[in-house]
Amino acid sequence: MSPTSAFLVIGVALAARVTDGQILKALDDVLTNTTYGTVKGLARVSAAGTVLSFLAIPYAKPPTGSRRFARPEKADPWSGVRDTRQLGTICPQYRASHYQMSEDCLTLNVYTPSTDGQLPVMVWIHGGSFLTGSGTSFNGTELAHKGVVVVTVNYRLDALGFLSTQDEVAPGNFALLDQLLALEWVKQNIGSFGGDPNQVTIFGESAGAGCVSLLLLSPLAAGLFHRAIIESGSSLSPWVVNYPTSRLTPKYIAGQVGAKVNCKLDNSTQFLDCMRNVSTADLLKASWDFRRAINLDVSFAPVVETTFRVIPERPLKMLKCNQFNHVDTIRGYNTDEALFVLGSPSGIDRDEFRRRISRVVSPFNLANKDQILSEFESLYLGNTTDPDVIVRQALTALSDYTFIAPTIIESTWASEAAPEKKCFLYEFEYRMSVSDTPMWIHAVHGDEVPFVFDAFEDPDQWPVDRGHTADDDMISQEIMNIWTNFAKTGSPLNQTTTSISWQPFSQTQQQVLKIDKVTTTIAQSKQTAVDFYQKILSLIDISFNCDIVG
Repeated sequence: MSPTSAFLVIGVALAARVTDGQILKALDDVLTNTTYGTVKGLARVSAAGTVLSFLAIPYAKPPTGSRRFARPEKADPWSGVRDTRQLGTICPQYRASHYQMSEDCLTLNVYTPSTDGQLPVMVWIHGGSFLTGSGTSFNGTELAHKGVVVVTVNYRLDALGFLSTQDEVAPGNFALLDQLLALEWVKQNIGSFGGDPNQVTIFGESAGAGCVSLLLLSPLAAGLFHRAIIESGSSLSPWVVNYPTSRLTPKYIAGQVGAKVNCKLDNSTQFLDCMRNVSTADLLKASWDFRRAINLDVSFAPVVETTFRVIPERPLKMLKCNQFNHVDTIRGYNTDEALFVLGSPSGIDRDEFRRRISRVVSPFNLANKDQILSEFESLYLGNTTDPDVIVRQALTALSDYTFIAPTIIESTWASEAAPEKKCFLYEFEYRMSVSDTPMWIHAVHGDEVPFVFDAFEDPDQWPVDRGHTADDDMISQEIMNIWTNFAKTGSPLNQTTTSISWQPFSQTQQQVLKIDKVTTTIAQSKQTAVDFYQKILSLIDISFNCDIVG
């Protein structure tokens, strides 16, 4: 019997003596091998079973010195046994959390029920506006209890992950290259952790969902994953990539941030040499100061580039020209996504409605911006002057524009181009018990995440001191079952346990699963918003010919 098997046998015997969810004992010295060396993990035994965790495993060399602003390099092998029983540092970010930060952060964490077997694998790519967050702050234990291997990934953020001089010196997309290298690590090593390298599902939320959506398009990701779950983000969202009509180019942003740390962008090579010698803290502060000065939520983000060819063409073009990885997908959004964009939910007048819409349209250099704002006003407000109605419609308009319509359009085009693959669409509407928003607001951006991870005892994800309800538990179990069923079989609902029929999404079959206290399927009801956003897409992108796809 292997050491791991022995611990699992012990775990089954001990778990019978504890209450559900309570960890009785953590068992050390769980060993397994990787292509880089042996790692020592931890076995946590509870009534739900045993989950082995291997934390802060390096998948790349530290991206420091000459490796800053460069393609990541595979980690060096080690001799002996590497201790992977404690969480590692997170990637540098301005105003970070309680975790320690370091540029030596390109690690991943593995949570598995067993190192024996061929279990489906789920790889989590965290969100945070491409500026914050970490895989470290997500515990995959509860999902692993559902019979999957969970991997959470750190990747570079902010300028360190996305700076671009728009040439071969610093093309950008370093963070996406980190994610690709992590997926290569999974393909080569996950079998040693009980995972099936031929059954990998990538999933992410917000900026992480944007990354997942872009990885679907990337030719470099071919064969690295087999399914995808995209929560509140799309390659077609206005904030995910730099569009041709963007008012600020990636090179301009790089130059402005560089100027704040005395690095001039006259020559890309000299500029990069200078930026590599700037302290992490000074670099992040310069990025923060730049965003604050021009009132930008996102500055550094993925770019279209042909050096690395992570995203060799604009997402709209790649989708329309069928240049993407064909895999089964779940895509979705929350009902009231854009509360964080709206700001205060207090009543507003029509002029304030225009100002708030203007903020998300302004990043694009549109000659007819005033006309677009008037169309927003006409479409969402009609003739109303009621401040409470106006603020609710502002939230709907912002949610449609930044998340919902792009997701529906991407789902429609992807299902049309890849009819042999299943594409499911959901709306998460459940209002969590600890919500402090007005009662007319349902699920806002990010609300589904703690339910995906059953994170009610995790202060990083949930206000633990406020407790949670039976409804919270029910929704968490439901969404975890949907996600893991999909990872296991490609079908999100287990028809032996539910009577709901959730049909794949297509141009002619636009069914949406609405997740709430009573989950049901509805017809897609956002066609007016979809049509309007397609018009906006035609203004912020440029015409193309599929014969000249890069």
